[in-house]
Amino acid sequence: MRFRQFLVAALPLVASCDFLNPKDPDYRQIALDETNRREALWKALAIHNYDFDFQRQCACSVTATQPVRISVRADVITHVRDILGGEVTPQADIPWPTIDSLFLWSRLLLADRGFAVEMEFDEQFNHPKHIRGENPVAP
Repeated sequence: MRFRQFLVAALPLVASCDFLNPKDPDYRQIALDETNRREALWKALAIHNYDFDFQRQCACSVTATQPVRISVRADVITHVRDILGGEVTPQADIPWPTIDSLFLWSRLLLADRGFAVEMEFDEQFNHPKHIRGENPVAP
């Protein structure tokens, strides 16, 4: 008789588990939610004039990959300078970001499931501090 009681008690537990369709956390959605949360915190600060250091890593030109300091005034890039302080000549094929566009780039990378995405946020101002997107199947 005890055996039957155990079976009856265990049945609701087994019925509540979905062994065929486990619900793994969607880490990409979690990262997207965190990106949106951090962007809201950044926007709440209402910072429209700032400077930040930026460097991209890609198989592109030396100009595009050099470390630069980007100056933004009234949400518009006003200067891009190299590490020696020299003005970097704008080129149509090299987009320089604002903090707002870093959030956009982050969301675009997260939306493309072909990319493995790594992100880190600044703890004080909540903007993207490090973004890396890698396509593991690209040559």
